Amino acid sequence: MQIEITTPSFSETSAVIQARGIVLNCGERRLLDKVSVYANAGEILALMGPNGAGKSTLLKVLSGDTVPAQGEVQLAGKPLNSWNIRELSLLRGVLAQQNHLTFSFSALQVVEFGRFAQKMGALDTEDKLIASEALGLLEANDLAYRDYTTLSGGKQARVQCARVLAQIWRPWNQKPRALLLDEPTAALDLRHQTTVLKAVQGFAKREKVAVIAVVHDINLAARFADRIVWMKAGQVLGEGSPDKTITPELLHTVYGLRASIIRHPQNNLSIVALP
Repeated sequence: MQIEITTPSFSETSAVIQARGIVLNCGERRLLDKVSVYANAGEILALMGPNGAGKSTLLKVLSGDTVPAQGEVQLAGKPLNSWNIRELSLLRGVLAQQNHLTFSFSALQVVEFGRFAQKMGALDTEDKLIASEALGLLEANDLAYRDYTTLSGGKQARVQCARVLAQIWRPWNQKPRALLLDEPTAALDLRHQTTVLKAVQGFAKREKVAVIAVVHDINLAARFADRIVWMKAGQVLGEGSPDKTITPELLHTVYGLRASIIRHPQNNLSIVALP
């Protein structure tokens, strides 16, 4: 099944972050094959698909960590490579799958790290307040003075999410901002999966931040994403709202699964039910 999609040109969309015609190779293997995506201000775009589909690779291209062989990424109306490193840190926050930290900083100090790009020096009272507010948004204020290295993987994940929110908490030069999240709920229990995505959703809507997130849980994507881009083998198979694209046919095409789609009794959102 192929869902018909329209690829926006840079002149036809007000997207905060967008990529067009991205091609990336590793030796003779093509990791991304003419991939185009975009996210508008206040929108959450979920990248979905099986392992090896190219979702995390695409996120690295969007963040500037990986340079594609072909195609272009734009951020805040300019080519990504036209921003210097500090400007990028002010315009987009990136949450990687793995965040290794072996020094005994407190959780609050880890969140405060996100503020250094703003000040390039000692933090002031406002920065410390923002870090505390970001922790609170992730229901993690009780972790503030605990040694980060002693925290469970799920608690560390919430602290790291607070850090990237704190990094772009305020706009810089009235420019639009983007948030790139690679499996932000992977290490979390059921309650805190909702906590994190509610926090991200509220932040995105309130601050008009464009969010692109790699998500594996289809029911979470149905609840929190405005649009979904479905990927497989380095290609985009389809794009659209959760309500229109979460179908038995698409799930079979993407995952090889036979599933049923039912409706949530309270919010009428799509829910995937496996046999």
